[in-house]
Amino acid sequence: MAVRTLAVVLFDAAEAAWLVDRAAEVALAFDAHLIALHPFSPVIWADGMGGEMVYFASMLEWEEKESARIRARFDEVLRRDGLQGEYRAQGDLYGAEPFVFGGV
Repeated sequence: MAVRTLAVVLFDAAEAAWLVDRAAEVALAFDAHLIALHPFSPVIWADGMGGEMVYFASMLEWEEKESARIRARFDEVLRRDGLQGEYRAQGDLYGAEPFVFGGV
């Protein structure tokens, strides 16, 4: 049975800087389609913080900027290596587990 699709989970840009290259090597070896998943870091709220909306907006903005950096690295490697692939970023700040394990 041939491997047709590989997925790599990329949590941050520092990880993507080296891991995308390794995933691309494996995808090239199997002539496989490469999917990059970027889940947002888990957010844990405590009652009574008082600034939840401010924190939420700041964290969401940071995650979106991080996602753009990861996507740029992923797209660069796809072009460089002539690979087929797709980038999937989590769209909401909550729910990384369903995004990675079944909600894509």
